[in-house]
Amino acid sequence: MPTRFASILFAVVTIVGRGEAQEILIRRAVSPPPVTYQGLLKLKGTAPSGPCRFNPASLPADSLMPVALGDSATLRLPSGWRIRAPMQGDDAYTHLRLDVEDAGRVRIERERYGGRGRHSLMYKNGERPEGTTCAVDRGQPGAIWTFYLPDPADAGYRFPYIAMGALMTPAGRWYNLSLQTTTAAEQSRLAGMLTELMLLPQASAPSSSPSLDPVATVTAFWAAAIAMRWAEAVSLLDLTALEKSRQAELESARMPRGREYTAEDLMRRDPDMPREAAEYEIRRREKLRKQYPERPFRQYFGVDSSAQLARMSIEEVATRWIQGHDPLWQMLEQRRRYNCPPSSGLDSLFALRRPRVYGGVTVGDTAFVVFRSAWLPAAFFSWETDDIVPPQVAVLRKGRAGWRIRAVEDLVMESGLMGSTDCPSRKP
Repeated sequence: MPTRFASILFAVVTIVGRGEAQEILIRRAVSPPPVTYQGLLKLKGTAPSGPCRFNPASLPADSLMPVALGDSATLRLPSGWRIRAPMQGDDAYTHLRLDVEDAGRVRIERERYGGRGRHSLMYKNGERPEGTTCAVDRGQPGAIWTFYLPDPADAGYRFPYIAMGALMTPAGRWYNLSLQTTTAAEQSRLAGMLTELMLLPQASAPSSSPSLDPVATVTAFWAAAIAMRWAEAVSLLDLTALEKSRQAELESARMPRGREYTAEDLMRRDPDMPREAAEYEIRRREKLRKQYPERPFRQYFGVDSSAQLARMSIEEVATRWIQGHDPLWQMLEQRRRYNCPPSSGLDSLFALRRPRVYGGVTVGDTAFVVFRSAWLPAAFFSWETDDIVPPQVAVLRKGRAGWRIRAVEDLVMESGLMGSTDCPSRKP
């Protein structure tokens, strides 16, 4: 199994107060990720011995199928490359697994932490093979690959030839890649193809053009959102309001928090409380605080912390914002976390989802479009649900790129009518 190298840097800060003893604070220093191929070379890992000698790959643009990655980037795949179901422990926002014809498997992982090195391989007996390392240097983008011979202790494995790669895209995104193939020839061929696919300039997501009117723009947004074409949906949004919400939340997170209760505090309030009971109550409160944080990072932005929110591009924030309001996405994520089997009934139900846009009014460079939430299947809409799921209004602004929808909570708010399946009663 591949292992990760992580180096943790610590900053030691000495605070000296007048007439006071020194106080030593140890803080973790977060290293930013590299954004160039030269930055990849500086990460911990085997240095390339020379350029990679891949055979030229024929990748006609009209033969490639665009696939949206969880971090809002778009990867274009050839015919025969298929997305695999995520495995337990995968993060849908950073991981993607592929089946490559019958020749191999691919795992793609977006990296955002500069303290993490390039991936390497460990055999079952704990040995770390050297492998053969080469590089693809395209200036700012590029890739570093290490190719390994099969593990002698794993002779029966279907895909014994493993390669580990680190790749920097033209957009400055760093990915760690792992490739498992049937033969050494396929190992080299598929590594070359994957490199070219990842180094292609980002496909332009279909977006609203000046010829699209406001109603068509809202319809296109919902069509992309319910199909989980995240990059396309984000391209139709005016992200100004969402960025203001992010900055307000980050500013709120920087405000000092009140002191947390201690066991001594509880015992002072209740002198009859045993220390063991007070310490148990503090542990319970801490667990609840972590499970249900006060600040709505997960609920509103789909992230776990202010630091994570600050690191992301506004397009990534918008992608998670849409995903976090989609009931199907949430249910699929829940089923993945609990390792649930596929649900044909769930797939059939949500296959009925359609955009429901009724019309709009334009006043200068502002438009107002009436719609109903497309998160629910069309079969849910009738006169009986009008009071439960009222129509909503999208506000659009016209700019040089055409009409864009204001990214505000009313646009994607959940209906609250969808329940969960019975699978999450299992232990994850």
